[in-house]
Amino acid sequence: MRCLLSDLVDDLSAYNPEDMLLAVAGLQLMPENADRTLRLEAVAHAAASLPEDNKKPNVSLSKIKNILNTKIPPFLTHAEDPFENPFTEELSFIGGSYVVFPGAAVESTFVMRHLLKAVFFSQEFSNPNFITKVRDLISAVLILSDEIARRTGLERGSKPHETKGQKVIVPKSNDLAHLKETVLFKQCDLDLLLNKQEILMLGRLTLPLGYVNITNYNVENGDLIIHPIVKIGDKFIVAIPGMLLSAARNELVRLAIENEVVDELAERYCLAVSNTAAKSLEYLKNKFYPIALPDLPDIPCFKDGFFTLDTDKIIYTMIITDPLNNYDFEDVNGEWPNHDLASKIQNRLILIENYIFGMDTAPNEIIFLVLVQGVGRMIILGFGSPSEPLLPHFLEMSVADLETIAVLEAGERLTLWKYACAASNVREDTRIMNCFGELNEFHLYRESGYSYYINDGQRPTALMISPGSGAGVLRQEVINRLDCHAVPYYEAGYYTEVVALHGSKDIPIYIQKHHLGGSAPQVAIAIEGLPLIFWIIGPKYGDDDQRRLHGLYVQFADAIGYWLWQFTPSIRSMLQPLQSCYTRLLIRLNLPLDEAWFRNKLRDEKLGDTPFEISSDSPNGIIDMKLQPSITFLLGNENNGGERQLMRQILIALMGFLPDNLSVNIPIEIIDAVIDKHMPLGIKKKLLFINSGVAPDLDTRGLPTFRKLQKADINELLDELGNYLLSEGLNVGKIADEQRKNILNFKVVKFYYRELERLIASLQQEGLIEWLIAHHEAIISNLSVHKLTTPTRIACLESESNIVPLIRNEFEENTSAAVASRFIIEYVVARNPAGLRPMSYSVYDRLQAIAHHIINFGFMSDLIYYELADIKLNLLPSGRLGTERDQFEKARESYLPTFLAGEVVRRTRLFGHYWGTDNSVPEKTELANRIDEAAKIEFGISITDLLDLMTEARTIGQEINPVVVCLPLNDLIDYLEKQLGWQRKRVSDAIDLLSLRPRSDFFDPPTPYKKTDIFPWRFNRSLSYIRLPFLIRNHDGTTEVLWGNRHLYDAQLNLIGLCTSGRLKAKSTEMKRVLSEINNDRGRKFNDTIINAFKKNSGFIVKANIKKIGAKRLQDSNGGDLGDIDILVVNTKKRRLKIVECKDLALARTPHEMSIEIKNLFEGSRSKRPIVERHQRRVDWIRKNLKDVLARLDLELDHVGKWKIELLIIVNIELMTPHIRKSPIRVLSLAELERELVKQK
Repeated sequence: MRCLLSDLVDDLSAYNPEDMLLAVAGLQLMPENADRTLRLEAVAHAAASLPEDNKKPNVSLSKIKNILNTKIPPFLTHAEDPFENPFTEELSFIGGSYVVFPGAAVESTFVMRHLLKAVFFSQEFSNPNFITKVRDLISAVLILSDEIARRTGLERGSKPHETKGQKVIVPKSNDLAHLKETVLFKQCDLDLLLNKQEILMLGRLTLPLGYVNITNYNVENGDLIIHPIVKIGDKFIVAIPGMLLSAARNELVRLAIENEVVDELAERYCLAVSNTAAKSLEYLKNKFYPIALPDLPDIPCFKDGFFTLDTDKIIYTMIITDPLNNYDFEDVNGEWPNHDLASKIQNRLILIENYIFGMDTAPNEIIFLVLVQGVGRMIILGFGSPSEPLLPHFLEMSVADLETIAVLEAGERLTLWKYACAASNVREDTRIMNCFGELNEFHLYRESGYSYYINDGQRPTALMISPGSGAGVLRQEVINRLDCHAVPYYEAGYYTEVVALHGSKDIPIYIQKHHLGGSAPQVAIAIEGLPLIFWIIGPKYGDDDQRRLHGLYVQFADAIGYWLWQFTPSIRSMLQPLQSCYTRLLIRLNLPLDEAWFRNKLRDEKLGDTPFEISSDSPNGIIDMKLQPSITFLLGNENNGGERQLMRQILIALMGFLPDNLSVNIPIEIIDAVIDKHMPLGIKKKLLFINSGVAPDLDTRGLPTFRKLQKADINELLDELGNYLLSEGLNVGKIADEQRKNILNFKVVKFYYRELERLIASLQQEGLIEWLIAHHEAIISNLSVHKLTTPTRIACLESESNIVPLIRNEFEENTSAAVASRFIIEYVVARNPAGLRPMSYSVYDRLQAIAHHIINFGFMSDLIYYELADIKLNLLPSGRLGTERDQFEKARESYLPTFLAGEVVRRTRLFGHYWGTDNSVPEKTELANRIDEAAKIEFGISITDLLDLMTEARTIGQEINPVVVCLPLNDLIDYLEKQLGWQRKRVSDAIDLLSLRPRSDFFDPPTPYKKTDIFPWRFNRSLSYIRLPFLIRNHDGTTEVLWGNRHLYDAQLNLIGLCTSGRLKAKSTEMKRVLSEINNDRGRKFNDTIINAFKKNSGFIVKANIKKIGAKRLQDSNGGDLGDIDILVVNTKKRRLKIVECKDLALARTPHEMSIEIKNLFEGSRSKRPIVERHQRRVDWIRKNLKDVLARLDLELDHVGKWKIELLIIVNIELMTPHIRKSPIRVLSLAELERELVKQK
């Protein structure tokens, strides 16, 4: 009887079936062939169906290529989907961790992991024989799979390779021969790998060659799918390596049925899967919410419950797993019979909706999450329809998919909510056809900026989510990020699953998987790369007081782990002998519960205790380390000297574990050399203990989690803008240049202001400003920590190629969140809303996104207005407003790396400031006195007094609340009047000078402010939160004042910076005069800095402030004064003259500021030539009088023509303007100059 594979069998029958089967099995182990899995599996079936015949010839390389790429039935090629799994994964089981091949089967590794949890991590089954057989079966399969991976050289987490075309990749003869060997096991091989019972259980997955029946073969089922091992005499061929797991799963269920425990297995599998679902939601910060539930429905293997989502929203989660009824062992990928399951689920959801919204304290909104997890069998429920979802916020997916999403979006509590909303919204206009799992659709959503905006073309009316469109990419990303595997536990005889602490196996520091995303019962960190696993642990917490030390345990354990990783290249060989002595090494940390750990000024307390004590338990490979609070004094400085002492003692203790005949051969000098090599004295340090009095903005006590701008909200608002512009009659197509500013200012920005007004007006006053202050305080702290740690992170991770791009991305996230947050606070304080809606994370995200768009489009309008960028606008077919800003973006992209490189240099210079030890009050300078006198005229009060008042307010804040302070205004005035010894009116006037207040119209700033003072895309605004850090509101008839201490500290720094940099927008003549003197003085000091930088190079002659050469003054042809040359640098070896102009300029951050900078640099005014032209004229004079210049410098005049003159402008900070407008003269920042001078040495 002919069948689908009959022609293929005819083609194969001319060759030795054993050789053909070995070849096809081996080819499946090539990641390049992952997308050809179905074809290779079909050929394996055809070859295994043939009887043994060693007399036939082996297939040649050319013949096998021909068969695989021309003789395969077309239906197989057409049935193949892109491979959606990692090529290899790791599975933990008794005895360790094993590399497995998930193959093309859906979620095979996830299913097996949870079946094993169901069998081995719960109470004993009613039939113990079942557990024994499962143990033998799974051990055999995992050992066999791991051996194949070892032979092939495939590590855990290998990914499938994309290759062009559809042809099966066949390697060279030698490589193919090796692949054949990897899948071939002789009986003696199995005897070495497995015990007798394991070999016996492996027989359940084995068929003899020629016994494979292909009559009923199809792509979903075949004899090799459930029996992937083929026996030929005393040889065994793993014909389909990717089906070992699925076949083992099938046999596990068969064993449960045979041993009459299938119902127990089904329920325990449901429990194991439910625990993973709960843990996954916990990764997303969606915690279990204990609400009583209606009676359970008549659904087997069912769990449900509520989880937190937002302050006004919850998640109802329903979990259903395969009850394993009517299980067909011959149809391993068959359908899970569900009868009326869909209607039961639907009825339950409707019941829950009515139940929850009938409560007195009902949430405002709810998301329904239905999790359906099989064991490999397919289920189709068919809720609602593509155009009409079952419920407004409804998601259905597997728990495996939820786990993937949760790991990728860890910590983002609104992930599922925003995805559900977007998925529901898009279906109002677009028919979504998705029959291939939620993960493919989520990938589309995530890759499109957490939206369904696919491209700029017309919005589709239908969208097909095809297989292989992203699920595999997301699964591989999780594999790469977690690198999950098992290692020997620190308690002997056990293994535990670990995941990468820093999101990459390139940094081999791991934590236990069950600690991920949750509240860990202790700190436990594992380090790989040494000859054996190294654990660093803290004690298990007995109560909340001990848990307070968790953050400190994490810091110390991570630091020790990091340094051990750094030392690995030097100490790996030294520690090799320990591999035969121990299964692991262990450092046990002990921090005494002492309030001294939590005092802000701990570092300044010279506590008497010995900072740390180390003792060793050599027989058990344990180092005990007791750390006293006084260690922070040892570690509390700008270099890593304290850490060097700590790690030196750890290495000494570690070397003491070596056998006596070896430890004596490692003198202390070798240990010191390791320390010097890998942690040279400097800022390469991990432990940062800082007195918060020195840097109050670093204080993290009580803060909410930092929240960056959310792409989902940003993109949603872009779609809403497009709909608005269409409704306003704007036509699709290009917008005329002359209309651009009007469209941006009076359509776009106005639309977002209206959305902002509408949303804020709906909000309750109660707790609103407190929420905004708290989250802004978190942003400030995050910014400050980022600023502090940038130099140390780069020093510690300089070998990691992604560290600088990561820091840049964080910098942009932090600054964009901060700018938006400040504006929202300004607006809310001005409007003082009295709505009914409580504040929530979803509202906050939308407010921040609206602010971002107002700032972004306002900035864009200014770019056009000041002619800094020729930005083209057009309304795209998709409905979105398109902006073509390639010119500006190109300039920005070339500028940012330069700026950030300079910023790293500046942050490194300031690093030591955080450990300043001089606590004495500095004597007030003459300059400060002059600024104060001018400030009394400018503001009616001195700068010193304003700073003193803010400092006293911060003292109050420390006592009342470290995050948000709220007091009746009169109470604050009373306190400050007493503390400062001022008259009441003086205190009141000073607070008023530093306060934002409600006003009837946000767009009508009070006198003396200007309209531009409310534009959030402008900097250095007088009417801004950074200038006015006290917030006034009327609450129940009482005038209250609110502030956050970190922002108040930033406001102090900003005020000092405005005065000392000369950037203060002064109105009085006195203040303008003082600021001018400050600028002149700064200019002189900056010139001296540049001069010293050049003088460090001994090969240069450096002259400064040159007004004339000999008797010749620098004059033009008309006798006009050309000014002086700031610096003349002579490189005699290369015969070069550098003519250097020094400019200490403030950083231009906005279009308005950049336009002024461009005017000063390149355009000038009627009364003043541009800087570039003035410098060029002086250089022209030097060229004309070069011989006199060289003579004056006592240089030889024989080769005057060979001298080259270089023009250079040095500025104190990287400027963007030379990237926007090409400069005829090279412009360098001080940081760039210093880097160049170092290279020249």
